[in-house]
Amino acid sequence: MTNLQTTVAITGIDLSALIVRDPAAATAYYRDLLGIPTTAVDDEGRGAEFTLADGATIGVWNGGEGTPPGQVLFFAVDDARAAIDAVRSRGVTISDAMEGQVCVMGWGSDPDGNGFCLHQRKNRDQDAPPPTPGTQDADVVGLDAAGIVTADVPRAMTFYREVLGMVPTVLYPEDKGGEFTLADGATFTIYGSGGESFPPAGVGLLAVRDIDAAVARLRSRGGTISDPMQTPVCRMAFGTDADGFMVCLHRRTVTD
Repeated sequence: MTNLQTTVAITGIDLSALIVRDPAAATAYYRDLLGIPTTAVDDEGRGAEFTLADGATIGVWNGGEGTPPGQVLFFAVDDARAAIDAVRSRGVTISDAMEGQVCVMGWGSDPDGNGFCLHQRKNRDQDAPPPTPGTQDADVVGLDAAGIVTADVPRAMTFYREVLGMVPTVLYPEDKGGEFTLADGATFTIYGSGGESFPPAGVGLLAVRDIDAAVARLRSRGGTISDPMQTPVCRMAFGTDADGFMVCLHRRTVTD
């Protein structure tokens, strides 16, 4: 059997992107309400990117007329064409490789309809260093995890494990999901919705220094978010952005 870990070789997450209806409103939410500075803005007003202090990049983008809102994770690979061939051999429908000035990529979707991109960056070693962390306790300083919410955990886990060749590093009890820690330090997480109605997953768990300060600042700027809740490993608060994507402000209380 072909070793998918070798042929796909997902090494990280290059971009956690949201496809949005109104890129100006989405950009304003992450920039003005959450206080994350933009690091790239599209000249034609189609979206923006935000590079966080831990090196993670999140983005908002309008895909044009007829493109539904959703989440797309750009999974880093060393050879996009080989990775495309590998996932096709497992029955996945994915685009042919598209090559541009900065990358080679192929587009597909998982069984829940979440988009993914197998993404081969050119000249990765020429990237600018990440920005300096903000100095305020409420500032977003990184992305603790990018993830999806699914009503069918076994199906989702099988897809990412057996089709994309990602190896789980944590399995949640009672079949509620799991985590995949990638070579660049990024964490991809699958959450079980338990059959409940959840908003669509967004960019993931946004790391903050002080969850209470972050919640207070977001509310003072007109955002709606839950009170912080405690888990065995973190404190977190949930809200939604301008397009209804779930936003989680996240403060780890247990370190690796």
